[in-house]
Amino acid sequence: LLKENVISLQQVTVVVFDEVHHVRRITKGESKHDFNTIMKQFYFTLAKADRPRVIGLTASPGGAVNVQDTRYLVYQLCYNLVRCDVC
Repeated sequence: LLKENVISLQQVTVVVFDEVHHVRRITKGESKHDFNTIMKQFYFTLAKADRPRVIGLTASPGGAVNVQDTRYLVYQLCYNLVRCDVC
């Protein structure tokens, strides 16, 4: 719908991504997941005031076995999804 210009993210208040753990980088380079594509092509092209809020949900932050590794994986998810400084 975004690619066909049926809807614009300027018309959206909140974007919710479920299963957001899939945006983690599997190999070297940038994630090509649809969530990343939406953010790169449609979200970051808007002025900050026109961007909807983004909520990313996951019950599987990556299979880490300790708090430090889990924290790292959550930060990586945030970075891959929204490239934000506050994650």
